[in-house]
Amino acid sequence: GSGYGQAAIYQEQWNDAAHIQKDISPIPGPMILGMDGGLDATAVWLQSQPSGRLFVLAELATRGLGLEDFGLAVLQHGALLFGQRTYDIWGDPAIHARSQNNARDGAWYLGQVGLRPKPAPQDPDIRIGAVRTWLSRMGSRGAMLAVHPRCELLIEGFRGAYHWKISGGVPIVGRVD
Repeated sequence: GSGYGQAAIYQEQWNDAAHIQKDISPIPGPMILGMDGGLDATAVWLQSQPSGRLFVLAELATRGLGLEDFGLAVLQHGALLFGQRTYDIWGDPAIHARSQNNARDGAWYLGQVGLRPKPAPQDPDIRIGAVRTWLSRMGSRGAMLAVHPRCELLIEGFRGAYHWKISGGVPIVGRVD
């Protein structure tokens, strides 16, 4: 949906029957790795297909891991599911912000295990708009964005757990638990 309050962000674009596809699988070649380095760090594995479709193939959600341990878990999870791959890595811009407790940013810790994320755009309108565009596109083989059913947290978010919230009079995006 759109607007503020408790409106689900992707409600108008998401369709379980169209977007959840069990028969998608990776092809040889590089993958995209999207990372959120918050307190409960998460990662998603995506791959662009020759047909122009984008497959979301896996996710990893952690609780309370430091970013270096999270990075190791990401590498291990990716290797178990997809073998050795090269990744185009994008991260939440907060990964590149320095901590108040030390002069190192989260990207430094991920770099210690060989993961070097580029910062995604900070503007939520750009980020949400990009996802809405992918969710709205259909091709001859179905939805242009296909999500594997093992991505349970992501699917839950698309179904309505991602909402607009108001904080200090400013709209923000977040999960409503």
